[in-house]
Amino acid sequence: MSKSQKFPKILIVDDDYSFAAYAKMLLELRRCETSICLDGRAALQSALREKPDLILMDMNLQACKGTDAIRILKSNPETENIPILLCSITHSRAEVQEALDTGAADFLPKPLKIEALMGKVDGLLDIHE
Repeated sequence: MSKSQKFPKILIVDDDYSFAAYAKMLLELRRCETSICLDGRAALQSALREKPDLILMDMNLQACKGTDAIRILKSNPETENIPILLCSITHSRAEVQEALDTGAADFLPKPLKIEALMGKVDGLLDIHE
């Protein structure tokens, strides 16, 4: 998180708007600034423009798979250091491992458990209460 920011900025990338809105509500209760993208291509543009402190990304996106978006973000010097928390309904070890190998920092299964989300976000942003 940059020193000039008061609250962490988190980009939520999920093609299920109800999930994205739920995650947004939870993160804003934690005093995070949030924005939502509903597909991987929009997320790539938003990440470059907004430089979020963390990206919460679904693996199974329309238009651009989550692993493809991660690969692109991690290959760009402007976005390579943004941690990506993969959040997906899939529990396939191979798919999760592929995403982690691609550059995701961690994995969180859906449906979201509030404590697990906050713990992962705090850990990736190095927040200590």
